[in-house]
Parts: sequence; structure tokens; C-alpha cells
Amino acid sequence: MAHYDRISSGSKTPSPISWAEDDFPLERKPLLRKQAWLAPVESYGTLGVVPAANTAASAVELPAPAARSVYTGPKDFLGRCHGEGVKIKQNGDRYEGAFVHGKRHGQGKEVCAETNDTYTGEFAHNEHHGKGTFTYADGETYKGEFAHNEFHGKGTFTYANGDTYKGEFAHNEFHGKGTFTYANGDTYTGKFAHYEFHGKGKITEISGKTYEGTFEHNLLPHGTVTFPNGRTYTGQLDEYSRPHGQGKIILPNKTTYECQFVDGIPNGQGKLTYPDGGIYEGQFINGERHGQGKLTYPDGGIYEGQFINGERQGQGKITYPDGGSYEGQFVNNKRHGQGTHIDKYGNQYVGTFQHGQENGAGKLRFADGAQYEGQFVDGQRQGQGKLTYPDGGIYQGQFINGQRQGQGTHIDKYGNQYVGAFKDGRENGEGKLTFKDGRIQQGLFVNGKFVGEAVV
Repeated sequence: MAHYDRISSGSKTPSPISWAEDDFPLERKPLLRKQAWLAPVESYGTLGVVPAANTAASAVELPAPAARSVYTGPKDFLGRCHGEGVKIKQNGDRYEGAFVHGKRHGQGKEVCAETNDTYTGEFAHNEHHGKGTFTYADGETYKGEFAHNEFHGKGTFTYANGDTYKGEFAHNEFHGKGTFTYANGDTYTGKFAHYEFHGKGKITEISGKTYEGTFEHNLLPHGTVTFPNGRTYTGQLDEYSRPHGQGKIILPNKTTYECQFVDGIPNGQGKLTYPDGGIYEGQFINGERHGQGKLTYPDGGIYEGQFINGERQGQGKITYPDGGSYEGQFVNNKRHGQGTHIDKYGNQYVGTFQHGQENGAGKLRFADGAQYEGQFVDGQRQGQGKLTYPDGGIYQGQFINGQRQGQGTHIDKYGNQYVGAFKDGRENGEGKLTFKDGRIQQGLFVNGKFVGEAVV
């Protein structure tokens, strides 16, 4: 009888994929803090002068004038700051640079007395406008384009911890194309919107692992994760960028999972393709083939039935490449329990299997019409059994290794009956042959021939 209990690479599941904590993406990105903008400086116009008293009304006591800013530098014809100068406000804020008709305009430097933040760069009509550098007291800096007192245009923001963003800004926010580089070397390059990863982008870790796709509010709901060893996943992801939903994993050895994932592990309906061409289609639980499934072997053999923890277990059917089949119970990936095996010649065994082979009580029907019913050991007729021949003859007795061996009774198609010892499938040893006409031969038989006593 043919057997099909090999365990090829197509019948065992690779080790479950690990999506451990260190497989998760970078932690959520820090937001750019709002600027501690300097309060707008007054127009730096003409310093007021109290007019001389020339009427009776002048006898009224006027309040003392408020303290004024101190300006050092040239003025225009109206007495306004004009040209290169230094202006110190009453609160201590200091501006040093170009003035035009009372307004900061051109290159300059401004220092906030309260925070010690500084801005160095271009001014326009009293605003940070153009190219410049804003430096916070703690060392964080922005260098790039400004518009109306805001980070706006292309620039670079450097955090005190060494993180940097280089790219487009809009109204003080990361907005547009840019690259965020962490102090440890990890990077995100792509689209930003309102401080967040939003749009097409790619995270590259120093380990070589990458996350690529369309980001939404710092999350990657669908994309491709590539590991340094060559493993890739493309599909839906959860908030931790683990596979969650429909997706596809390709392992370095080209093993491929296409299935539903839950928390990073195959769970649900899916397809598993092995490097040797074997294919499993069916259910997964916790990364294992589990439930109903179909396994197609590289040589064309097919198993359809139940799986438990990656093994063929329970009720199932194998169709062999040569046209034979087995239908019945499986345990630990082998035929075990009650089942029916039909080989390529049409011989059919119905009975008990143990550890992949016919073991125990069973019935074997041969394609030529013969039938054996009795005991089997390791796929062979062994023990007590009854063999009925196509011509109507019958043997009942002992079998060893598939042959008549030991004590038994053989009645041929003519009705002649032999009772005695068998060896190597023939009458060998002490026996008694009773012919249909009543004659008897009793004594020693060798290879089916009587060599002992004379005819009685």
C-alpha cells in the first residue's frame, strides 16, 4: 500500500512571526512649540516733547510723561529712527539694526529681556520677515524664512536634544515637505500637515527598518514595513504600526502570508505560500494553521480538512499525486484513527490507522476482487485474518508481513480443503489436504506439494 505521511516543507508551518515591542515604529513625534514672540515694538517714531505753557490752562498740573525707550542712532527729518541704530525699550527688550522711518526694516537683531530669546535676520515694517534665525534661551533654534512674525517657508528647526526638522513651514507649523531627524539618527521624510506626519512619507530607523506609505495624523494606517533581514509587510496597520487587518508578509526565504492579521499575528482566513511551491489556504489562529484548510503540496498532492496548531489533525482527506486518496482521521500530522485509503491501483483499505500506517482491524478490497478482513501491523496483513480470492477460494488463519504464515485453512475454488502449516505464503509443514471427492493427504507439505504420507 502506498503511504503519504512525509513531512515536507509544505506540511509544516514556519515559526510564528514575532512582532515584539521593538518591532513597533518610532514613538509619536514631538510638536514644535509656539514661539515666545517678542511683543511688537512701537513705531520708534519721534520722541514726544512737552509743549511750553502759554495759557492759563498751563497752570493745570500735567501728569508726568511715561518712561520712554532709549534710541541711539540716526533719525530722519521728522525725528524718527532711520538708519543703523540701537533701541532699548523700557522693559529691557533690545533691537540693534536697520530702521526706516521709525520702523525696524532690514537686517537686525532683537533680544527679549524676559526670556532671553533672540531673533537675528531680516525685518520688514517692524516684523520678522525674510530670512533669519530665532534662538530660544534653551538653545533650540529656527533658521530659515519668516513671514509676518511667523516661521513660514523653508527652514530648519533644531531641538535642544538634537532632533531636527528641515523643510517647509506654514504659520509656525511643520507643513509641506520635510525631513525630521532624531538625535539617534532615525528619520522621517515626506509630507507634514500642522506639525504631524500627514501624507506620503517614509520612516527610516538606524537599524535599517523602514515604514513607508501614506500617513494620517502621525499614524500609518496602511503601508509597507521593511526589516533589515529582508522581511516585508504590506497592508493595514494598527496605531502601533503592527499588521492589523488585511495584509501580506514576505519572509527572507520567500515564504508568503496573505491573510487577516490581529495585533501583528495571522488570525482569520488567509493564504500561506511556501518557498517550494506548497500552498495553504484556510484559517489561522495566533499565527498557526488552525481550523479548516486546504494544503497543496509541491508535487500536486492535496490535503483538505482540519488543522490544529499547524498540524493536520481531525477529519481530513488527502488526494495523492498518483490518484490515490486517504479520507479519515489525522493526529499530529499523520493518519491516525478510522479511515479509508485507496491506492493508485484501486485497492481499498477501510479500517484503523496508527502513526500513519494501517494498524489494527481493517478490511482490504483488492482491485481484482479479492478481499482481506483481519489484523494489520505497520501497513501489512499480520495476525488473524480471512482472505477471499476472486475465484471464490478462501484462506482463514495467520498472516505475517502480508503473507500466509502459521496455522490456517485454505479452501480452493474446487472445494479442496487444506488445514495446517503455512510459510512464505504456501503450504509448508504438517498439514491435511481433503479433496472434494473425499481423498485425504496428511503429512508433510513443501511449497504446496505433499511429500509425506501416501494417499489414504
